[in-house]
Amino acid sequence: MLAIGISIWLTRGRGGEVSRFAPALFVMAFDAIPVSGWLIAAWGFGSLVRTGLRLDAAELGPIDFGLGVPALLWLDHALGAAGLLQVGGSAGGWLLLCVGWLAAMLSLRERLEARNLSLRIGGVSSLALVAAVPALTVMFIAAASAPGWLWASEAGGYDVLEYHLQMPREWLTLGSITPQVHNAYSFAPSYVEAAYYHLAVLLDPLAQRPGNGALKAATACQMLHAALMIWAAREVTLLASRYVSHWMALAAGAMTLSVPWVVVTGSMAYNEAPLIGLLALCWRLSSAEPRAWRSLALIGFLAGVACGAKLTAAGFVVAPIGVLLLLHTPAARWWRAALGCAAGGLIALGPYALRNWAALDGGNPLFPFATSVLGAAHWTAEQAQRWNEAHGPHGTWAQRLVALWQMAFMHGQWAWLWLLAPAAGALAWIGRSNRTARRDALVVLAVQLIFWLTLTHLQSRFLLPCIPALMLLIVLGLDALVPRFLATACSVSIIVPAAMGAWTMMIFNSQGRGMPATFIDGEIFRTGVSQPPLDRRLEADLIAANSDIYLNLRTRADQGVYLLGDATPFYILRPVVWHTTWDTSPLGEIIREHGQDEQAWAQALIERGIATVLVNYAELDRLGRRDEWYDPIFKELDVQGFFERRGRVVAAWPSGRVLYELKAAGQ
Repeated sequence: MLAIGISIWLTRGRGGEVSRFAPALFVMAFDAIPVSGWLIAAWGFGSLVRTGLRLDAAELGPIDFGLGVPALLWLDHALGAAGLLQVGGSAGGWLLLCVGWLAAMLSLRERLEARNLSLRIGGVSSLALVAAVPALTVMFIAAASAPGWLWASEAGGYDVLEYHLQMPREWLTLGSITPQVHNAYSFAPSYVEAAYYHLAVLLDPLAQRPGNGALKAATACQMLHAALMIWAAREVTLLASRYVSHWMALAAGAMTLSVPWVVVTGSMAYNEAPLIGLLALCWRLSSAEPRAWRSLALIGFLAGVACGAKLTAAGFVVAPIGVLLLLHTPAARWWRAALGCAAGGLIALGPYALRNWAALDGGNPLFPFATSVLGAAHWTAEQAQRWNEAHGPHGTWAQRLVALWQMAFMHGQWAWLWLLAPAAGALAWIGRSNRTARRDALVVLAVQLIFWLTLTHLQSRFLLPCIPALMLLIVLGLDALVPRFLATACSVSIIVPAAMGAWTMMIFNSQGRGMPATFIDGEIFRTGVSQPPLDRRLEADLIAANSDIYLNLRTRADQGVYLLGDATPFYILRPVVWHTTWDTSPLGEIIREHGQDEQAWAQALIERGIATVLVNYAELDRLGRRDEWYDPIFKELDVQGFFERRGRVVAAWPSGRVLYELKAAGQ
């Protein structure tokens, strides 16, 4: 009832807007089918892994789902890269799920026979989970919204429209997970995006047009990531349960779910959740003092899949888990731990490296990383330099420490978590709470912060994998209070997630110009395509506000368009030529080839079939002149003058976008 009440309030109509509660329920009900299917299959594959490796569930605790998520992510990528998910249309994708479902049924039968289904979430201790309901409700309401509308901290989902969902859309057209030279991010491992591709394959037959399954699956992908955030919080709970009371372990999970950054990223088609969940799972496995080769290989595989989800896991998951293994393993067996984990890691990342190696004809399998060592593939040295400079830290160490203070301790979407954790850690120290756990948490956090400061571009969101260590410090501190201040400890464990949830609701209500629920079930309002057609007045309003809808409704279906400055083609239902800011610009290539001959530039674009060009002047100014990330040839080029001389304005928008039609020679 609490969740329903909050949902009604979050989706209420404002300024004459109709309540979006019913559409939100419809989206959740529809998306629950493919998302639940994926999750059940993951559980099934996890049970196969546990059985195959002969893992002791009594010692390790609930582990099937934790093993199944990375297993299915790996399978989605490996089979997707081989083109097998689209065999028979969507038959390959459904067949993979069916195998997982069968394994899940067998596992359920085994558990029923053993009467081993206890969840242990009842009683007073569940109040901590109730306190997480506000944040959870926000996460799923936000996930029901069309990508590209919410969360100013993430530029309205720019990355989602550029690659997290755009890549699955292109893969769906290509028939396999294949890197593309116009999208540098498509060379990343993309294991989570492979799961989004899997959902797009499943839903493509229901799309209005063949090949648009990624549009149909957009909110389902967001729902899947929200569900994976819940799994990650569960793994944090299971990790904490090794060291603290049941109540405090549940509080760790509740606080994880209530962190505003978790809600923001969890409601988007991002790839953060596996880093949190797999770090907590690997931590739990490493604390069990693994000795068998299979256990070490499993830890390496899980950490490798975390890197497959996002390569920053190399510093946020692999490095801290490696240090923990050294701490928990006698020095004489370090070589064994290193070899076992390396073998598992190679299995985890093998499909990704082979895919890139084949796509680049034997080139750098880690492209666009390690270009100075393994080669820059199709990039120039200047492009590789731009990428490296933009994706590394800036400033002196003093400036980086200031950035840490701003991005962690003072960032609104971390609430007060980075201030609470040290205070709780001090309580744990004074109370002499579990010394091993306290040491491990501090070691993990130290390794992660060193990595963040030295090898990343200092984004607040990148600190999300620190959550398991932060939560463990907090609940260790609260657990130290229990013997003498039980009521205080229990109250704090409820107040903290409730307060963070309330703060998250306030952040949500500030989004979308104060109308955050506008684009719930909003595919129509992002593409302009609907059955029956939109009301003419509404269509005109949408066209006036949205260049994508203009292209979809006012241009021919076979008319290509070139995006200059823009890199978010997800909603455009026309042939699109585009590239990320790092990749080669078609116009830049033409200018270098033809010198100062503007007529030759225009003619060359026309001959490439891109006589229509959508120029985003605001992005060109930001990326080219201020950040210096774009092709440097545009830094001093009079782009507007060229298009006004060699083209005609077709339409313009307040956002700084202008659509031009180029004039052929003689016109």
